[in-house]
Amino acid sequence: MSQAQAEQAIRTAISTVLGSIPIETDNCPVSVPNGWTKWAQIEFLGSGSVPSTIGTNGLDRVDGVVQVTLHYPLRTGTTTPALDFDSFRTAFPAGKVLTYSG
Repeated sequence: MSQAQAEQAIRTAISTVLGSIPIETDNCPVSVPNGWTKWAQIEFLGSGSVPSTIGTNGLDRVDGVVQVTLHYPLRTGTTTPALDFDSFRTAFPAGKVLTYSG
């Protein structure tokens, strides 16, 4: 799996969890209107890939860190951000493996 494929797999998984929340990634800024609602920012910090299985259809493992920042309007309070964070954390436990087949 290439770095681009790994990022696409992660982006897809994050989009599924966040639903309709706009997501900003490298070179794809979100246009945040005046009176904005919540939005997310994703940064990929990959450390390269290594073969995980051998053979013609072998798999590669891409290690790294993904930083997700959730932005909320002022005076939103803490309840909505806390619920969103819990949903996100439940969907991505430590060591979760994502695959890309496209």
